[in-house]
Amino acid sequence: KALTGMVRNSDLLVRMGGDEFVLVLPDTALEPARLLAERLCSAVDGLELNAADGSRLGVSIGLVQWNPEMSKDEWLQRADEVLYQAKKTGRCRVCVEEA
Repeated sequence: KALTGMVRNSDLLVRMGGDEFVLVLPDTALEPARLLAERLCSAVDGLELNAADGSRLGVSIGLVQWNPEMSKDEWLQRADEVLYQAKKTGRCRVCVEEA
């Protein structure tokens, strides 16, 4: 719910699994997408949410620009790899796939 108020009507936010979401930003260049991702991280961090075990919840974001030559599965795989990089660097991080 925290994320839906920050995206446009044309954007698509989908829950992929337990704690993974995909946000599709049509007609959006990489830099504005990165800035939005950073705002999303900050917004969630500002909620100061805790997990059941008392640990602080945060957001990590892997950002990949769509390429029409990619399959949907390849695009999601690349996003997952960049997300893993973000998670390795710490809580509330945005990593962008280098072209």
